[in-house]
Amino acid sequence: MRQLPGLRAAVNLAEFGPAEIEIVNNLATIWFIGEVRIHKSGKVSFPYVFLKPCDGFREKFSLLSDVLCLFHPYASIDARVLEVIERILEKQARQLDQLCIVLVTNADGTLLDRPRDTDSDPRTVIPFKYRELSGGVAGKERLMVERFEQRLFSKDLFAMSSALKSEQFFFGRTTEIQRLVGHYQTNENSTIFGLRRIGKTSVLWAVVRHVKLIGVAVALIDGNDARYHRATWNKALFRVKEAIFAINRVNGGHVEVHYTEADATTCFADDLRIVKTKTGKPVLIIFDEIQNLCFDVSTSEAWCSGKESIPFWQAIRSVYQQNQNLFSFILGGTNAHIIEAPHSADGSDNPLFGYVGPHYLGFFSWQEVKGMLLHIGGYMGMTFDESIFHYLTDDFGGHPFLIRQACSKLWDLQSAPNVPRRVHTTKAFYQLHKEELFVHTRNYIAMILEVLTERYQREFEMLRVLAAGDQERFRIYAETSSRDVAHLMGYGLIERPADSFTFRISAVESAVKKNARDLVCPDTVEERWALLSRERNQFEFRFRDYLRSALKVALGKVKAKEEIISVMRKSSQADAARMLEYDQIFVKEMYFLNLKDVTIKHWDRFKFLFNEDKPRFMQAMDAGNKYRADAHAKSLTAAQFRDVMPQLVWLMTRFEENS
Repeated sequence: MRQLPGLRAAVNLAEFGPAEIEIVNNLATIWFIGEVRIHKSGKVSFPYVFLKPCDGFREKFSLLSDVLCLFHPYASIDARVLEVIERILEKQARQLDQLCIVLVTNADGTLLDRPRDTDSDPRTVIPFKYRELSGGVAGKERLMVERFEQRLFSKDLFAMSSALKSEQFFFGRTTEIQRLVGHYQTNENSTIFGLRRIGKTSVLWAVVRHVKLIGVAVALIDGNDARYHRATWNKALFRVKEAIFAINRVNGGHVEVHYTEADATTCFADDLRIVKTKTGKPVLIIFDEIQNLCFDVSTSEAWCSGKESIPFWQAIRSVYQQNQNLFSFILGGTNAHIIEAPHSADGSDNPLFGYVGPHYLGFFSWQEVKGMLLHIGGYMGMTFDESIFHYLTDDFGGHPFLIRQACSKLWDLQSAPNVPRRVHTTKAFYQLHKEELFVHTRNYIAMILEVLTERYQREFEMLRVLAAGDQERFRIYAETSSRDVAHLMGYGLIERPADSFTFRISAVESAVKKNARDLVCPDTVEERWALLSRERNQFEFRFRDYLRSALKVALGKVKAKEEIISVMRKSSQADAARMLEYDQIFVKEMYFLNLKDVTIKHWDRFKFLFNEDKPRFMQAMDAGNKYRADAHAKSLTAAQFRDVMPQLVWLMTRFEENS
């Protein structure tokens, strides 16, 4: 239905001042104003109105909800106005746009003129002065459009990486939310696991919002918080109680001294009864980043050993089992070890082993990807060819965080810093820059895969085998390690559309292939030499340049030249080098073994590059020098290739990671 500007007839502006009334009437020629209110904070008050976007604004800026317009009639401004905005948006979360806020102020040089961190706070406050919106209506709509464009079309909203605590950028996941809320409503416990950045915490915050609407006392406990995993188990349990009481504004209950090892479980049950009495409903406790509260996995020694984690979860299970409909819990994190391992390292029984099944958070469909990009991109003035939604879904597997980072790169490639403009991504542009997107997301992928490299090393080795194209070897692994395959499929990293396994995410396959170069062994001698030469040449080129610069800075050109010549094994090479400038030596007279010899001579300067492993460095350099297609016979057996290639990959990997 078409939306026209105007002022709802029943609107009462009696509490507004003359200046605000004049501005409201001007705004009513651009927006439809249906509600006006006053927010009082101490001795000050802030008038505000709800701006319903008309057709032009709605289409241009993807504004689907009303926009808050807050009046600040004071001569100076500070961060308290942001707190007022936060409170109003929280109360009107269903009706008001959570991203755009119009602020009309009498203050000059507001704190809102300073750039804000998109990652920590994606909201955009669009400021106007009272004088700009006062007087006649001429030019007001143009001013507002230009200010919106300036603030929105120059801001990369795809770069967000924080968990989404509001609904504004939360997409899909309806089935997941319904599943978790449904388990709570039947007094069952549940889990949600998945790769880093896939959106687990955002889903859990969505569950918090949903159950709050039906009057449930809920608390989300962040396992990364040292208040829990650096405390003894009984103190951690008290702090969970504290969080529940504070978040849900409940007073009373046991104090910390009551939570002794002997009485903590009883106290916790008593305190949960207080909360349930107030709300009339069971409490919901959500444990996020559960791996830090788990034996064998936690970063805190006492919890990792099981000393604190085992009795903590014994208490949680005991209270749950002995008190019907008192509370239920959700476990979320990257690692399902808490429910998969029967014992801790010291042999203690795991109270949560098999207590609840693992459930993994899936990826977006292309339709959900499309919805996310159209919504976020709409705010920024960024549009896409229809085919881009399919490409992004295929290349990044429907992983929402990776897709947003890829779109952030697409935005960066097509826009100028702080210059508002519309951007349209075509199929041709995407294909041209696809590899750049893979490179841009590689570090994020490495971070995402840390859950495997740190805890599930067998599973990561299986990924490397699959990336190397060794289906037969992978199939043998799969037949003997079904649980490992279940982890990989649960995380959404692989799939089995027919008889063979494949990667689900093309960008992950590309990243793992780079890591698995040492496992690839081509069938032909020519291909083996080509791969070996490429790996060796890439390392030699980059390390030679690094060594050249490092020695020149450390020793000066004259001394550095002397040191280089001193390791040359042939007098003819040394004589030729003496006739050259320092930098030219590295171009014309620096051989692979010279790099090794000068590095060993100055090992203390360069050992950090190779993890201080001198024997392995020497062995790898000798192997790289021995197998050179330009200096040796063309024969290169598969066994020889498998011997030398991992050593060259080790050199390059260590150099890339440490330089």
